[in-house]
Amino acid sequence: VIFIQVTNKDKRVPETRQLALFDFSKFKDAKAAKAEEKKQGKSILTIKAPDKSLVSVPDADTPEFEIRNAAEQVYLKAESIRASQIDITPVANAKEPSYAVSFLVDGMRQTGDTLSAVAGLKLIDFWKGAGKLDINERRKKQTADINVENGDARHKIRLQTSGSQGGMRATMLFDPEAAVKRKPNDMGLLEAQMTELKAIAAVEQGVVLIAGLPDGGRTTTLYAITRMHDAYTKNVQTVELEVQDAV
Repeated sequence: VIFIQVTNKDKRVPETRQLALFDFSKFKDAKAAKAEEKKQGKSILTIKAPDKSLVSVPDADTPEFEIRNAAEQVYLKAESIRASQIDITPVANAKEPSYAVSFLVDGMRQTGDTLSAVAGLKLIDFWKGAGKLDINERRKKQTADINVENGDARHKIRLQTSGSQGGMRATMLFDPEAAVKRKPNDMGLLEAQMTELKAIAAVEQGVVLIAGLPDGGRTTTLYAITRMHDAYTKNVQTVELEVQDAV
């Protein structure tokens, strides 16, 4: 530093040839950025809120990061077994308040981990926060679409939360619009069943009721039948509690 100062004071040294002092602030900023990156926890998933904003990853060694990690593990489990739905529900008639995680795979329910009531609620609250829902609202039904990326795998998750007699419950649907889009010929019906279905769809008046067990394909069947009609020549009105897709 002294050499640079003495050299620059020498009148024989042109201004363009004067030496510059090192800017140590850049090294300081780089060191601080590296420390901050090391402090932040690492996550597998990229989670985006309904407004496309990124859900930040909490610092490592914090309770918030543990909740984030637990939420990611539940999601990764569902993705690995090709689940179409995740349910986090209070356990009925349990000795101690607890929550159960279950997955819907090809219409069949598969049980997952059982969590304490505190852990179950924190898991639900994490996804509610990711969906920018009101975390303090424990009774009313709330819905939000969350985008989750795992490498090249991208899914839209429709989060639905509501209160029940046993406590809060949450349902996470994978790609809800794509799940109900299926052509009539891809419904897996027998030839005789398809013939009967076409006959019902050909009726141009009255009301058709589509009924079935929960998660038994009612919505998919409804949309498949609706698509059997020409939207330009036929006027078909549907009555749905929740519209899953625009037909």
